[in-house]
Amino acid sequence: MKESHSANLNEIKLLVNQQKFHDAYKDICTYLKIRPNKAEALLLGAFLANKLEKYSKSENLLKKAIEINPRNIGARVNLSSVLYKLEKFSESKKIIIQTLNLRIEDPNINSQLGSLAYRLGLFEESKLFISQAIKKSSNKRELLYRLSFSYLALGLVDDGWALFENRIGIITQNSVRFIPRIIYNKSDYWKGENLQMKSLLVVYEQGFGDFIQFLPYVLNLKKNFHFRLKIVCKKQLIPLLKNITEIDEIYDDEDKISLEKINFDFWVFIMSLPNIFSNINLKHEVNTPYIDSNKQIFTQQELRKDKKLSVGIVWKGNPNHKNDKYRSISDMSLIKKISKVDSINFYSLQINEEIKQFGAINLISLDGYIDNFQDTVNIVSSLDLVIAVDTSIVHLCGAMNKECWLLLSRVNTDWRWVKETSTQYNSVKIFMQKEYNFWGDVIDEVCFELKKLTT
Repeated sequence: MKESHSANLNEIKLLVNQQKFHDAYKDICTYLKIRPNKAEALLLGAFLANKLEKYSKSENLLKKAIEINPRNIGARVNLSSVLYKLEKFSESKKIIIQTLNLRIEDPNINSQLGSLAYRLGLFEESKLFISQAIKKSSNKRELLYRLSFSYLALGLVDDGWALFENRIGIITQNSVRFIPRIIYNKSDYWKGENLQMKSLLVVYEQGFGDFIQFLPYVLNLKKNFHFRLKIVCKKQLIPLLKNITEIDEIYDDEDKISLEKINFDFWVFIMSLPNIFSNINLKHEVNTPYIDSNKQIFTQQELRKDKKLSVGIVWKGNPNHKNDKYRSISDMSLIKKISKVDSINFYSLQINEEIKQFGAINLISLDGYIDNFQDTVNIVSSLDLVIAVDTSIVHLCGAMNKECWLLLSRVNTDWRWVKETSTQYNSVKIFMQKEYNFWGDVIDEVCFELKKLTT
C-alpha cells in the first residue's frame, strides 16, 4: 500500500531540503506511528527534533535507532552531541571514550567527536579526532585552526600558535576585525622583519580579555626594537591604553575616517605575536603589573569600612558569548551564599546589573562608577580581592598583579587555564568545578577560603 502524503519519507526529505523543518517534523512523527522501527525514519526524526531543539525527543529516537543498528557510529556521535545539549555531560563523555578504538573514516564524524571531546575537557582525544578528520577532509584550514586549541590546552605551544594562524580569513569579522587598508595590503603583514625606525600597527581581535592577555607581547617588542607603535582596538580599551607610554598612537576600530588615514609600515593581529616570537626566537617576558591605576575612585579605607576586607564579585560575562551559559553563574543563591561571609564588604563589579532584583543580598553595586576598563582598574586597585568567573576582569586583575579568584567551569574550559601555555598570572587562583556544570562545590570552597582570610 502506498504511504499517505503526510507520511511519505521522500516528501519529508523534500521538506527538509526546503528547510521546512516544522512541517517535516510533524510528518515524520506521523510516519513513525505507522513504521516505528524503520531506522532511516528514526534518524531523520532525531535530526529534525534536534533542529527544533526538542533534544529529549531526539535522544529517544537515536537510542531506538542504535538498538536496531548498534554499529551506526554516526548515530552514536549524534547521541553524544544531543546528550551534551541536554547537559548529560558524563553520558556524552562515555560515548566519546567508547569510540576511541573504532576506525572512523568519515571526517565529519571525527570532526564532531573532536569538538565534543574538547568541550568536555578531553584534549588529547580531541587532538586525535581532529587530526584524523584533517587527513580525509577538504576543509583542512578550519580544522587546523580548531586543532590549535587542543595543542594549546596540552601545552604544545609552538605548534599550537602555528596552527592558530589558520584562523585568519576563515572566522567571522566579529572575531578577527579587518580595517579598510589592511584588506588591500596583505603584503604588509608583519612576519618578524626588523622594525628599527619603522611603524607597526597592532590590531585588536576576539575579546577584551584576549587583548589584555597578549598586550605584554606588544610591550616586549618595544624593548627589542625602536619603532612607532600604533594600536587599533575597541573604544572601551582606549582610556586604559592611553596610560601605557610604549604606545604611540591609538585608534577606535569603529572610527572609519581615522582608520583610513593611518600610515604604517607593517600591521599584525595581536594574537599572531606568539607565533612570530617563536619563529624569530624573540624572548617573551611578562612583568606585572603592566596595567596600573591612574587615579583613585575610592580609597582602600573607604571600601574597607568598619575595618572589613573589600571583595569585588563578577558572576556573569557577556551574554552574547557562545560559552556564557556555562562560564557564568545564573543561580543568585550561590552569590548570596558568598556575600553572607562575615567581616567582608562585597562589591558588585557587574555592568548594567540590577542588584536589587535579587532580594536581600550583601552586595554594593559600583556600576555607576564604571564607564570603561580604566574605571574598573581604578576601582579594583583599592579592593583586597576580586572573585570572578572567566571574563575580561580576570585578565585585568592578572595584568595589575591584583589577587583574583577565578571560578572556572569544567564545561568547555578555555585552553589558557588548563596548563601554563601562554601568559599566566601569578595573582590568579583557580577554583574549578569538580563535576560538570555544578557550581556548588566551587562556592563552598570559596566561602571556606574567605572565612580563613577573616580569622
